[in-house]
Amino acid sequence: MTDERTQLNVKINARVHWLAMLCARHLGISLAEFVEAQLAEGITRDAMLSRQDRPRKQAPISPLFYESLWSDDEATRIFHVAFDAQDLLTESQRKAVVSISTAVASQGKKLTLRTFRQHYAAMKGDE
Repeated sequence: MTDERTQLNVKINARVHWLAMLCARHLGISLAEFVEAQLAEGITRDAMLSRQDRPRKQAPISPLFYESLWSDDEATRIFHVAFDAQDLLTESQRKAVVSISTAVASQGKKLTLRTFRQHYAAMKGDE
């Protein structure tokens, strides 16, 4: 494969994008490296021949990796990752979780999804 690079600008489903970022972090590679590897795997001769008789657009049959961490709500996604796959948080997400956890504890409250979402919304509003 050549080392020449080209820019790829596409719009994809937000859930697929989020899960792809988590998978790339899980593997310790960049999102670009992950996407390139998945595309390369998807266009192998065997992969293409196995798809030729299927409908052009087909929903995934099995659950996607880390799919349980997805939510339409950003705060909920970060909360789930923080408690189910903490090593996949970005540095800024990790700092937000620590900040919110500290603030909630200082108020004598328990950190729940509800309290996390409230504090996250306030934090985002301050930006």
